[in-house]
Amino acid sequence: MRRVVSKARFLWLVVFAVIAGVWPLVAQAAVPADFAVLAGTALTCTDSNVTGPAGVLATTTVTPGCNNIQVNVAPDAYQAFVDTYKLGLGGPSPCDATLDATASTVTTLGAGTYCNTGAAGLTFTGRTLTLTGTGPWNFEIAAGLTATSLTMVGGTPCNVFWWVGADATATTSALQGTILAHSISFTDTALAGRAWATTAVTMTRTNIFGCNGATPPSPANCTAAKQALATAKAHDIVEDAAERAAAKTNPNKTADRAEDKAEQAIMKALTDAARAACARVVTPQCLAARQALAANVAQDRIEDRAEQAAEKAEKDSDKDNKKHSDKDNKKESDADKSEDKAELAKTRALQKAVSAACGPGQHHDDDDD
Repeated sequence: MRRVVSKARFLWLVVFAVIAGVWPLVAQAAVPADFAVLAGTALTCTDSNVTGPAGVLATTTVTPGCNNIQVNVAPDAYQAFVDTYKLGLGGPSPCDATLDATASTVTTLGAGTYCNTGAAGLTFTGRTLTLTGTGPWNFEIAAGLTATSLTMVGGTPCNVFWWVGADATATTSALQGTILAHSISFTDTALAGRAWATTAVTMTRTNIFGCNGATPPSPANCTAAKQALATAKAHDIVEDAAERAAAKTNPNKTADRAEDKAEQAIMKALTDAARAACARVVTPQCLAARQALAANVAQDRIEDRAEQAAEKAEKDSDKDNKKHSDKDNKKESDADKSEDKAELAKTRALQKAVSAACGPGQHHDDDDD
């Protein structure tokens, strides 16, 4: 019976350690890296998705509108970010190259530090930026960052850092990296990375995926939970063998049944803890698939608005020039239906790619638009 009590105590100690977050290898301090979003004065969300928690101050104005977002009051993480941001603006490392106001000659970048010191800041418009290698990539921008229809491919999102001296604004873009700025405003944008602002973060029809799981593929808390479960199982096997040997000389079926029931409850608790810790693991392949889907959804919305504007202009024109013939109207309707069918097929294919890379049911609800 003493062995039973000792064994139960050990297993419950493991359960407590996992749940309380004190199992070895788990960093429990509230550090900036734990948060997909950090905001100082305001966090505003409209029809957007954030994978991972958002950290704010007790005085931060929070306007809800995000799906599946957990907002935490995290003053320590916020202050650590601010301290890092101030130091980083001085230059994380010497500049390897200088970018002009539009990075006009840049299409591909390897690991390094890239600086823009102009008062106008750095602006990308209708560009594709390819990152090669594994990084890190540091972009040090003295003023603001503006991205319109910028698509970033390649690279490792958690090894990309944007040190922005003023405001960061992105529209209809697919970005990578941790963006550290005075304020951040995203519209119809996907970010495989994190958005940290000393003042306000504003998201409209935006997807932020965070960095958990990109480097390394299994976050520390998931690894620790799996380790705890494996340790408990190994200990259970050893103890079971010893108990079977003891039972031959001193059988006690009532005690054995009680012990088995307690062990099942403990193992279930450990299994549930491991599932919870690993549920949000996001691999680079998953991040890339989600980013592609979000970029496609954003592009569809842009095209839909353009088509609606064109249809309105055409109707206004028809009023002045009489009406289209029925034949012309049918051709336009058939073309629209064909285009809608092709767009839907592309979206479905991207959703399947997300499910394959991230697991079933992982594309966001608003990606069906």
